[in-house]
Amino acid sequence: MKRAGYLDGLRGLACLQVVLAHYGASFFPHTYFGFVADGDSAVALFFLLSGFVLTSSFERTQAGAAAILSARVLRLAVPALLSVVLAVLLAGLCGGAALQAATRLHSPFLTVEALASTGNALPLRELSGFSLLFGYADVAMVKLPGQLMRIQSVNGPLWTMSYEIWGSAWIFLLVRARQRSNTAYRVLLAASVPLFGVNELCLFTLGHAAARVARGQNEGRRDASLAGAVLILTGVELCGAHWFPPEVAAVLRHGGLVQPYARLVQAEVGAVAVFIGVLLCTPMRPLLAAWLPRHLGRLSFSIYLLHFPVMMDIGTALYLRLGAVAAFTVSLATVFLAAEVFARYVDAPVIAAAARMKAAAWHRA
Repeated sequence: MKRAGYLDGLRGLACLQVVLAHYGASFFPHTYFGFVADGDSAVALFFLLSGFVLTSSFERTQAGAAAILSARVLRLAVPALLSVVLAVLLAGLCGGAALQAATRLHSPFLTVEALASTGNALPLRELSGFSLLFGYADVAMVKLPGQLMRIQSVNGPLWTMSYEIWGSAWIFLLVRARQRSNTAYRVLLAASVPLFGVNELCLFTLGHAAARVARGQNEGRRDASLAGAVLILTGVELCGAHWFPPEVAAVLRHGGLVQPYARLVQAEVGAVAVFIGVLLCTPMRPLLAAWLPRHLGRLSFSIYLLHFPVMMDIGTALYLRLGAVAAFTVSLATVFLAAEVFARYVDAPVIAAAARMKAAAWHRA
């Protein structure tokens, strides 16, 4: 399946949601931005997109499991670990600014992040890669000895990396099972329901299922753009509102992996509606495939990795001198400029190295 530009655009806008969620909660803590700054639904969209795109990618390659999954870990871990190094350097340059800014802004989000324990030993533990692979204790799939809490991370958004790694392995397993036995494939899909419930790995499965369904849309199917538009509007309302019943969330969300709470389940359901709506609503595709959303999509991983340390250190230091509006605009511009450099000199070479790793394994096979 050819890579669809509108999916890059959707990823770019989701990344912008995450950035605005963190910046809004930090510098404008008493302003409600709704769906535009809903980071929970944006992260759910990331996982849905990964399941969708990785399904086609894994189906095209004949390399073995070790090569494919090693390449995937390489692609995710190297930029993520370099972002930890950058976060440590920025914290050393601007140490203490975040807590002062949080006190002045009366921002609960910024206060919690600024009070996090980030002693010298903690970044070293993160640089070991343990947290990237197995997650953080309060949001991990499996609780293990020695795990840091997410709040102890020098770069908070890195909690998603373990889900990306294990979600990738799960999609690879589904793809290979389907290639070998439809029965085994159906058993895995059925087992995922009680195993995952409504949590992050479930979103990978839904993205995978959407990739399979999407192949039948191009020919011989009625246009479903109207239904897609309704789903998008419904999803936006779900993601931006706060009315999902907690008791329903507790039933839907599997409690063994991550503790349930209503807002997160509502954001996940809303993100699924938006994602399916975009797949169905063909008039949306040219808009999402325009240059700006696609460019944001190309930079999305770099923006995602860099925005938090830039906000926590450079942004808060700017706030203490220039105020909230200047801190917001200047540090946000810094994020985008830094992401351009990071994407070119870190992300792109790592992607190329991962591709060479898979190609070499395929030729050996």
